[in-house]
Amino acid sequence: IVFNAVDKDQKVEADIPIHPRYNEGNESSPAERNSLIVLAQLDTVQVKALATKLPDFIEYDAEKLVEVGDTVTVADLIIPEGVEIDIEGGNAVATVRSEE
Repeated sequence: IVFNAVDKDQKVEADIPIHPRYNEGNESSPAERNSLIVLAQLDTVQVKALATKLPDFIEYDAEKLVEVGDTVTVADLIIPEGVEIDIEGGNAVATVRSEE
């Protein structure tokens, strides 16, 4: 294990996993509940933040994925205060597809 000393006032960069967030009681998106496929196109996102502000993961609202063609982009990610995303907002995170 390698430990690096980090200045408490210096921002660091890290790849953070992206997770879907569902409404309480749901374990899948509306699209998945209707037998459609949600294709994850981005599993992690590079962020910059103070080491004490780095999140364990970043979420998106999976309830927005309802029908074929619906897409969640980086701009739709729920970004905690003090965290900066280092990728363009138009990049797709997840898209609904039909079974083919």
